[in-house]
Amino acid sequence: MSLDAMIEAVGDILLTVTGVGTKVHKYQRWGADEAAFKALFVDGDKILGWTITREASSSVDYTGGTSRDSHLLVVRGYMGLQDAANTEKTFQNLLEAIRATFQPNRRLKVAGISHAHTSDRMQVRVVDHRMFGSAGGYLVHYAELTLRAEEMVS
Repeated sequence: MSLDAMIEAVGDILLTVTGVGTKVHKYQRWGADEAAFKALFVDGDKILGWTITREASSSVDYTGGTSRDSHLLVVRGYMGLQDAANTEKTFQNLLEAIRATFQPNRRLKVAGISHAHTSDRMQVRVVDHRMFGSAGGYLVHYAELTLRAEEMVS
């Protein structure tokens, strides 16, 4: 288990959620121009993308040389806002589907392999509207989901 393996697993699990799309980035991504932005965050004909990063880590030492590292992982989501299409409800339901997918998978298992000693229930820290894109020209739904995942280190 390692931080990198945890982030990879979170991305792989996220990709299994219906409606998440294919633009799941396992690190922070930013498009410097319109073409780069679209390549990173436009899925089909709509803005829909995710990034995963570590925000913080802490450690606890145990006697015998073992430690527990706890990593706060942040999943940021962006989805194009269309008021008439009620995308607010779609986005909120998608966030709950993501949380439901992670709920029973506290060891971040992918293909039968655990990538965390344990993890907490996924939290929704922020749901908001933002201007997004290379020139800040797109109104999107924005969310920050947090997941505290732990690994034992010898």
